[in-house]
Amino acid sequence: HHQHAAPVVPVDTLGAGDTFIGASIFALALGANASQALACACAIAGQKVSQVGFSGLAEAIPSDMPWLGAHGPAHEECVELKQQRLF
Repeated sequence: HHQHAAPVVPVDTLGAGDTFIGASIFALALGANASQALACACAIAGQKVSQVGFSGLAEAIPSDMPWLGAHGPAHEECVELKQQRLF
């Protein structure tokens, strides 16, 4: 699979790879296919490198991911993670 990443201005690259891998696993665990997981990981890792630290990365989860539907456990899990600021 191949995914184009959005261009960003790098500010802090510490943890970018770990963020990418974590976001991939997060998406796959919630039902994303490989292409969707890759798109999600690129978006979140892109946000990570464009800011200092890790806070607020849940806001970078693409809203068009089908596994983040308005109903069901995937949506509830994402909302819970956002509220706890774990992602």
